[in-house]
Amino acid sequence: MMNPDESPYRHQGLAINGYDGLPDAFISTLHSKLNKESYDGVKNEHGTGILLLSEMDPPFDDWTLESICENVETYLQTYPEGGRGNFGHVYLRYWDNILRQYTFVKLAEFPTTRPE
Repeated sequence: MMNPDESPYRHQGLAINGYDGLPDAFISTLHSKLNKESYDGVKNEHGTGILLLSEMDPPFDDWTLESICENVETYLQTYPEGGRGNFGHVYLRYWDNILRQYTFVKLAEFPTTRPE
């Protein structure tokens, strides 16, 4: 979801505290995006959107994916409504080193709305 009032996002990476910090950094980004006020106007005009979070860190592996999924499950128990309600679906895109392609994983689904 892109808001015309925002400047383009430039990926600079996250300061991650070791290998185990990757799933926690992902949840921090997820929480920030789900609760971002600047998406409200787009939702009001076009309805709920799809949040696609990409993970491009070289140490990403099956353990990382499993940990992210577990952390998202725990996060959704605390925030079942999905933050501000701007997104109907949340996906993770990551580079699969074995398949040598991007893989998509559906992490969450929330009630969707369309403007009347």
